[in-house]
Amino acid sequence: MKVEIVGIYPKDALRHICSIAKICRAESSIDEIFDSTDKMSDNMVFKWVDNIVRQGHTSILRFAHVCWIFDDVSKVLTHQLVRHQAGIDFMQKSDRHTTPGGVVLPHEGMDGSDGDTGTLNHLDANHA
Repeated sequence: MKVEIVGIYPKDALRHICSIAKICRAESSIDEIFDSTDKMSDNMVFKWVDNIVRQGHTSILRFAHVCWIFDDVSKVLTHQLVRHQAGIDFMQKSDRHTTPGGVVLPHEGMDGSDGDTGTLNHLDANHA
């Protein structure tokens, strides 16, 4: 399995989140808020965002975007990611329009069993 972050937008995501959070709480102008956040140390920005998240205000994290690539993972994983996509967007390689590279098995024993590889080996042999 390969999981890689290929992009974080905006580039200084924590500082951006901090500025947006301040807009909700401050009586200052938007320009003053962004200016004051720009003057904060990285450590202070982290503490500010950490405090907001610890208070349960996790919706503020929607104002930053992370682009991930998952490669060599099972359809079980990708289907669960797509199915439970609260606030997340997905693009998935199509098996209809590309040549599948075989079946990737979920990790055996994840549920405490040995896994039923007989059926999956049969599927892999028929789709290779």
